[in-house]
Amino acid sequence: MPLEQNTDMISVPNVIRSFRYWPRVFQLLWRASPLNLLVITAINLIQGLLPVLSIRATQQLINSISASWQEVVAGFIFFIGVSLFTLLASALQDYAETLFRAKLSNSINVMVMEQAARLTLTDFENAKVQDQLKRVQNDSGYRPFQIAKQIFGIISGIVSLISVSAFLIAWKWWVALLLILIPATSFFSFLRFGQQEFLTMWKRADRSRTSWYLSYLLTRDSSFKEVKLYNLGSYFVAKYKGIVEDFFREDKQLARKQARLSVFFQFIDLFASSGTILLAFRSAYKRQIPVGNVVGIIQAIAQLQSKSQNIVQQVLGLCQSNLYIEQLFSFLDIHADSDYMNDAERDEPEEDKRQTLSKIESIEFRDVSFGYEGNDRFSLEQINFSLVRGETLAIVGHNGSGKSTLVKLLMQLYSENNGQILINGQPVQNYNLSAYRLRIGAVFQDFVQYEMPLRHNVGYGNIGEIDNEQKLWQAVTDAGMDAFVDNLPKKFDTQLGRWFEDGYQLSGGQWQRVAIARAFMRDADVYILDEPSSFLDPEAEREVFERFHELVKDRIGIFISHRLSSVTFADKIAVLQQGRIVEMGTHEELMDNSGEYSKLYHLQADSYIRQALRNERYSNII
Repeated sequence: MPLEQNTDMISVPNVIRSFRYWPRVFQLLWRASPLNLLVITAINLIQGLLPVLSIRATQQLINSISASWQEVVAGFIFFIGVSLFTLLASALQDYAETLFRAKLSNSINVMVMEQAARLTLTDFENAKVQDQLKRVQNDSGYRPFQIAKQIFGIISGIVSLISVSAFLIAWKWWVALLLILIPATSFFSFLRFGQQEFLTMWKRADRSRTSWYLSYLLTRDSSFKEVKLYNLGSYFVAKYKGIVEDFFREDKQLARKQARLSVFFQFIDLFASSGTILLAFRSAYKRQIPVGNVVGIIQAIAQLQSKSQNIVQQVLGLCQSNLYIEQLFSFLDIHADSDYMNDAERDEPEEDKRQTLSKIESIEFRDVSFGYEGNDRFSLEQINFSLVRGETLAIVGHNGSGKSTLVKLLMQLYSENNGQILINGQPVQNYNLSAYRLRIGAVFQDFVQYEMPLRHNVGYGNIGEIDNEQKLWQAVTDAGMDAFVDNLPKKFDTQLGRWFEDGYQLSGGQWQRVAIARAFMRDADVYILDEPSSFLDPEAEREVFERFHELVKDRIGIFISHRLSSVTFADKIAVLQQGRIVEMGTHEELMDNSGEYSKLYHLQADSYIRQALRNERYSNII
């Protein structure tokens, strides 16, 4: 967002724009809890009328002193009744708001999580979407309720302002007008100050992220070892202190400006209210109004000033919250993946019209090209190959050649591509996407290490069978880790990782085997392994590929690997170079061609031989 546009976040047009969001904000509030919303709205309207009732009660009680005892008693009962009602209304408001705060925060968090689950991989790789998501997540714990409080505060303040102004107008109309104009004038001065404050906060965004990251490095187990080894703790603390001290100096300067502005307008307020009170005393001295009316006027002046200033602050606060509101609604309005939606959420039944896929018998890429947004060239170009049940395909090539992108296209994590991806001879778009993905099991290069029990880590591959012990054991057996699981203290209920109590930390290779077991948990037609051996030693790697080869005998197997010695068993090997398939064939055919594959294979073989010779010489020395 340009800097000029940022300063507009606190401006007169933005004040008007703030009210434009109210209908949709109220929809969010209604969704969170209709009953609580109605109760809080009613209480705020009542709270808006209570100040003038309190003024009336005080005025009546004091004026009744010069009348009969019965009027004193009646005035006293009315006064106590208003006070008691005010007390009960405040207690009920606190109770209702406490419940509503929790419900609203939970409701917004659920909406954000549901929307995140609908997004495509393209959305998640979009920096703007990530920015929206982070802002929404960071503020979701307090900002939605803060906005609700600001809206209710404005509504309640306006009701109080109108009712108290009517009380003063009955005495002298110009007094009410004068006391309202002063805070209205201060509003524009505070608006300009709000622009300076917002600009300061926006400019420090990069330094705020840096301070957060320094704190993150010092408080996370993933960076602890290097921080200790290289003695970085004191350096990071010093950098952090430097940043927060700069923030304090900026905040101090802003606080001084705000204090000067507040004192100036408070002086004007004091001058106007003192003059009005003197005028009320003069009227009472001349017997024009009773003494109780003077007390009522003093209270009304205090309430009018308080409510006017409160409305100004609430409106300014709402302007500052506009960035969050815009980010929230922009994020919620991103086009969703219809597969995640339930029937009530779908605008059109397009997904219901797609075919449900029961089995994948064949895969064909026909002239498929794909490019990332903002990139001038294709990441994949004119890709052609076909596979049928029982065949395996190995994809090899240098980093950045498009190997992982290809399998993401196959899984429809990216859906915007040129050419056709055919499943069983039909375009993949003809099938229900959820049903299609259920037929695929995959281990990603950047697989997830769930800080959860082993049951979840494996069972997430087929969530409906998470409590099926037989399937769990079969999956870990296929991944070659059944003996390891059998030795765990609580078997499948052992907590993995160190984030939670009694966690059992795994090595990189063990975590990878868990990810492989998760893929094998699914009774799929297509299995995809993206660099499955990156954390495995050569012996463990060979075992994984042997098991994989057995598992996919009557299925389709696709795997990516940098170790060419692991792909020799594949029925087809595709060599990718700068997004194109430059060679395709069996290991023997590609070696006979003496092309790119043969060159890479010999380079790796020479490296392994040299390493073996070094190991042998080292053993002889020992």
